[in-house]
Amino acid sequence: MDPKAEIERLRRQLDQALNDAVTRENELQRYQQQLESANAKLRELATTDPLTGVANRRVFEARLATDFAHARRYGRSMAVMILDMDNFKQRNDRFGHDEGDATLKRFGALLVRGLRDTDLVVRYGGEEFVLLLPETNESQAMLLSDRIMAMVRGYEWGREQVTVSGGVADLQPSIARPHDLVTRADKALYAAKRAGKDRIVSWTGMAKAQL
Repeated sequence: MDPKAEIERLRRQLDQALNDAVTRENELQRYQQQLESANAKLRELATTDPLTGVANRRVFEARLATDFAHARRYGRSMAVMILDMDNFKQRNDRFGHDEGDATLKRFGALLVRGLRDTDLVVRYGGEEFVLLLPETNESQAMLLSDRIMAMVRGYEWGREQVTVSGGVADLQPSIARPHDLVTRADKALYAAKRAGKDRIVSWTGMAKAQL
């Protein structure tokens, strides 16, 4: 075989091999990007409520335990606020589930805008949201509740005004477990419902009223 022809053939083979390698490298990079994107989406799905975009209950459980342990260890304050949209089922029945979903999204966004970066907004279930408030005592949480109520009342909800009821509890020496905070806040929430809704009640205020 002509040496020049053989050299040319080998050169073409080498060029083809290099092109194939570059193609495989590009495909590998695309696959890696797709894999990273898929993993990021899975992480988001694992931590975020898909409707409202706020944190989900799984995140709350983890943060509650961590913040509780930190507050107990260093003698810091913390509070939990539970918020429930009043008469939400009736709103769904009158205007449809699409309107109900839109209302939940707006409420979640409103809460996020009104809180500090260190606070956590969680969709706890249905029309119920929980706020985890580190470095916050009951008095400070109640001041925040006034601001939240003002935001809700001043917001343009569209077809019908939305009202919210809530309960607040903060860390006290008598609280032994993280979920005791949630239980107290929940009981205060139901006291707010019994008192006529459209209000936020603290655990301490509820306990004094029952004396």
